[in-house]
Amino acid sequence: MRAILDTNVYVSAALTPGGPPAQIIRAWQQGQFELITSGELLSEIGETLARKKFAHQLTAADRQSMINLAGRRARLVPDLAVDHGDVPGDADDDYLVALAREWHAALVTGDHHLLSLPGMPAIITPRRFLDLLEA
Repeated sequence: MRAILDTNVYVSAALTPGGPPAQIIRAWQQGQFELITSGELLSEIGETLARKKFAHQLTAADRQSMINLAGRRARLVPDLAVDHGDVPGDADDDYLVALAREWHAALVTGDHHLLSLPGMPAIITPRRFLDLLEA
């Protein structure tokens, strides 16, 4: 099984080590699925984790560790040219849907605007993804 983790999953994993997103990271480290990432996604993770609102919860080392983990061990694929419009209200997430389609991967996210998209590739919550891994 292949998966793309939305930035919010990485952030949640960094902030809540016992939650489903952190469990997903551990499952990936144990080889339970193939993690797909891209340069654009890695940049977004880095920019998001560097926001001031996370400064009191994450050290610079914590942030760098998460970026390094995703960048070194995941399958790094080329960024794709995307037609904007797949994600109404948040065109910045169009590239995630394009990656999921291109690589036949589940898109794991907590974003409701992504989860409610009809006719898209598998877009599922972290909890649901864990259930699939455990099945």
